[in-house]
Amino acid sequence: MNYSARQARELTSKSEWELVSASNQGAIGQLSEKSLRSNIERTRRLRDKNRDPYRRQQIASRKRSGANPASHAPSNDAHRAEGADLR
Repeated sequence: MNYSARQARELTSKSEWELVSASNQGAIGQLSEKSLRSNIERTRRLRDKNRDPYRRQQIASRKRSGANPASHAPSNDAHRAEGADLR
């Protein structure tokens, strides 16, 4: 799922937004190899951190409502969106 910069900014913390903005095409070419590796590792950790609550909420929602696996709870969109931003 694609998000505009404004939507991504609203979903992320200040430090997460700095990481996202450092990952755009223009900025990424200016990073040293060490900084690039560090950003990759940090992005993966943040993605995993945000993916886990999304999955737990998704499972809990299915158990409560008896919904099929393809559906998700609207309250879960923020975690899903933030995880998607950090891919």
